Amino acid sequence: MNGGTVTFHFKGDSSNLDKTTNSITKNVAVGGLLAKGVSKAIGVMTQNIDKAIGRIDTMSNFPKVMQMFGVSADEASKSINRIDKSVRGLPTSLDQAVGGVQDLFMVTKDLKESENLFRAVNDSAMVFAQGSTDAVNRFIYGYKQALSAGKIQAQDFNQMNEAIPGLMSKVADVMGVTYAELKSGLSDGSISIDQFNTALKTLDTEGVGSMSSLQESAKTSTGGIQTSISNM
Repeated sequence: MNGGTVTFHFKGDSSNLDKTTNSITKNVAVGGLLAKGVSKAIGVMTQNIDKAIGRIDTMSNFPKVMQMFGVSADEASKSINRIDKSVRGLPTSLDQAVGGVQDLFMVTKDLKESENLFRAVNDSAMVFAQGSTDAVNRFIYGYKQALSAGKIQAQDFNQMNEAIPGLMSKVADVMGVTYAELKSGLSDGSISIDQFNTALKTLDTEGVGSMSSLQESAKTSTGGIQTSISNM
């Protein structure tokens, strides 16, 4: 015999339910932010470690590469010390400078000449390109091609001038020619690349007219920016 249906009604206290839910939500959100923060921090650390390893690789490989071209480990070590002094107090990191000197050496086959040319280019970027280390790389890219060819073609000249605006004009002043004469002379070979290099180094060490040497101007124009921590 069916006795019908019995229904039970329960009433619970939900007064703290919203507070509890909000608390859980906040905790989950905070936990998520913390996880993202830790992940980002680890990512930054990894990137910095990778960069540091890259710097160490550049520095440790330099003597090995130089030895393949007849430069002793002792000479390579002395070269690094000279390069370090040339960029000290400037934004250019030591590993970038060492890499730049190595790139130029591949063409000049003269280590000290490569050091002097890199320093002149780097000091020029500090003065004429607002201390841009990227400008140094862009200038040297075209410069290497010119050194390999034995003369600076118009295309390379333009690229170098765009990388460090104003430098070519000052080199022309050192040589006692106009900007246009320098460009055409380098292109047709009537002005040798050796003459250009000599004028560039003179500008770096002595300056021209009322302009002091690039070495002196570079230190002033960058405000003594230090890269000791990066280099270390």
